[in-house]
Amino acid sequence: MKYEDSYCTMDQLEDANAFTIERHALRISQPIEVYDDISEDKDGVPDGVRSMCRIEGKGSRFGRIDYSKGFSDWWYLSHMDVHVPSEHTQEGIQYDAEIQLQHFYSIPHWNEMGTVSVFMNAYENAPVYRYLDKIICQWRRHEYEIRNECGLKPIELSYPGCFPLKRDRERNRNRNRNVRRRRTSSTTKEEPYSQDKWFQNVADVLSYNEQHKNDPNHKHVRVDLNDNDKEEADEDKDWESWIKEESKKMNDEDEFYHTLKERDYGGNHTEELHQQFRYLLEGDEIEWFNYWPMVGARTEYYYR
Repeated sequence: MKYEDSYCTMDQLEDANAFTIERHALRISQPIEVYDDISEDKDGVPDGVRSMCRIEGKGSRFGRIDYSKGFSDWWYLSHMDVHVPSEHTQEGIQYDAEIQLQHFYSIPHWNEMGTVSVFMNAYENAPVYRYLDKIICQWRRHEYEIRNECGLKPIELSYPGCFPLKRDRERNRNRNRNVRRRRTSSTTKEEPYSQDKWFQNVADVLSYNEQHKNDPNHKHVRVDLNDNDKEEADEDKDWESWIKEESKKMNDEDEFYHTLKERDYGGNHTEELHQQFRYLLEGDEIEWFNYWPMVGARTEYYYR
């Protein structure tokens, strides 16, 4: 499977409150917004959503994946769920966790969703997985903020390297922050968009349209793909070299972890080792990649 990243940086995901704790999973959404500039909506009616993550001079782009042999178009990343333990089994085996990358198909197929699942297992002798380590801290931050808003004390359990929170930035606490206003005409007053429905990701939009498809008064909410989403694959990218570089980087980090553990910690994984390893690798500064589970799997093989 060939996959190309979105324009969502870690900072943008944090600012959009994209890391949420759902009842069934830990979730990372690709944040979207309802049009707030009528000139940017092609049919003149602000009834669409677009990716919130933008790069100056380039516009926006969803992450996308090419399922080989069977689909002629890209599938676009809506969100990622982490289930603990795994939701599915493989030959009767349930794993410690399962990461599901949820994608939506090209626009004519409104209710189509495609999932890529990556199984994960915990091992006593395994080094810290820096991408997973980085995002666990974001869910801990979300948990901390929600409990604080509810007047509850933080839970006593810690996670190495997450606290104290290093980035203390002002955040918009309004849970309806993605709701935009629309005008039905130039003379009418503003009304709440879609009955104050808050769309966190594209899957929410598709679900909303499906639930209201038989309602004659329902205004279909459109997902707008940018030109960047529709462009051809980056054929200039040397995928073999890139995969080798990423694998070598991970192998080097694994070797460094084991050297550190044996040399300074008597062969035991401790919270202090965890924090030191994270610090020495500059875990908070690693370049974010929205398809990190695919990189971490380190394999081009899969089954459907």
